[in-house]
Amino acid sequence: MVSLVAILTLAVPAPAAAPDLVRALERLPLPAAVAVTEVRVEPLESRVVLVAPAGAPALAKALGRLGSVVCPRAEARGAEVRLHCRTTRLAAALIGAGPGRLLELRDLAGLPVEGELGFPLLPYDTEALGLGPCPGETPAARGECLLKQGEREKARRALSEAEGEEARGLAALRLGDLALLAGNPHGAQALWLQASLEPWRTVAAARACEITPCASSPASDALFQPGGLPQPLADDLVVRGARALAYRGRLAEGAALLLHRPEACAAAALFCDRLLLSALRSADSGDAALALYLDTPDRDRHPLALELARAAAERADAAGAPAFAGNLLASVTRLVPDRQLEEHLLHAAELYLEGADPVRAQVVTEFARLRAGKRPLTGHRWAAVQRALKAEPRPAARVASGDPSLDLAAAAAAVARGRALVPPEGRP
Repeated sequence: MVSLVAILTLAVPAPAAAPDLVRALERLPLPAAVAVTEVRVEPLESRVVLVAPAGAPALAKALGRLGSVVCPRAEARGAEVRLHCRTTRLAAALIGAGPGRLLELRDLAGLPVEGELGFPLLPYDTEALGLGPCPGETPAARGECLLKQGEREKARRALSEAEGEEARGLAALRLGDLALLAGNPHGAQALWLQASLEPWRTVAAARACEITPCASSPASDALFQPGGLPQPLADDLVVRGARALAYRGRLAEGAALLLHRPEACAAAALFCDRLLLSALRSADSGDAALALYLDTPDRDRHPLALELARAAAERADAAGAPAFAGNLLASVTRLVPDRQLEEHLLHAAELYLEGADPVRAQVVTEFARLRAGKRPLTGHRWAAVQRALKAEPRPAARVASGDPSLDLAAAAAAVARGRALVPPEGRP
């Protein structure tokens, strides 16, 4: 018996843009009674997430019955349905509205184009490339300057005016980039082929590989070697090489490639953080990624600093170092939104107690009490923390200073200052 998914897959034409760049396409009918408010692709986790606040269990059951080939397992978690997929090379979208709405899943031949781990569009320093300062004196230079400003349509028009060497270099490369991001991969390939001058031809060849099965081959690593290129182009290739490694399952290796080249990481800061975050959460790469994270300078200033610290703490705890995990959480307390602060501090205190460090647990608890004001710290988890502290009380005054992850002397002093500012109960 042919499944409904198979019928739909056969009946629906492949995407017009590039049928040969999609290995499999499915369109799954969604239950009319369940409202899906968001679809999110988490490619390196081989996962598609659907947000359905009022019907996640029913949605998971319905999708599980369909027997998807691309994402065969559906799991409800709170308001979300997680589809566990067979590939990291994923794209997903909602098709239509209301009854008859479909979820489109694509198993891509090449690397994903969209999302934070999609096709990188790194700005180039025009002066470092010998093109002069912005706003640029030539069409290609003006186009690159406009790309830096996020003005893609204006950039496309400027680049289209390029002639001669410019047209066979930067302009061809960037027009191909814009074509791909506009949903025209075949047009992008044709434009990249026009980048016939070096160093642009080298960079264009790597791009052409990214959207085809070429990127899945270890032989493609040679295409992403940055040697001999001007720094902006070298950084571009390093980012692309790291992405190709990550999609082949070599997450920690990809993250290391970026983190060991700070210029490339700075040029793609969010991408760099997202890749390291995925590596930290990976069962296979997590321990190596933790070492990378700890070697990262100014890690508390990164775009995803809080998420990275929490993932690193989870990895440290799983590795049998709960007190160190508590230090990692405590070190980013200033980054935590107010609505999340009590839970964040509670988890840090629990980790310190798990690691037989009641001194730090006491300081964190005192800080949480101070932030809570007159409101008590309630719930069975806080009660367990407070019972453990009463069983073995340690005064905060015994804390030594100099801890690079958590300055406990300063924390204890802040708690003391806060107490002096909070009037005793009953006083105005």
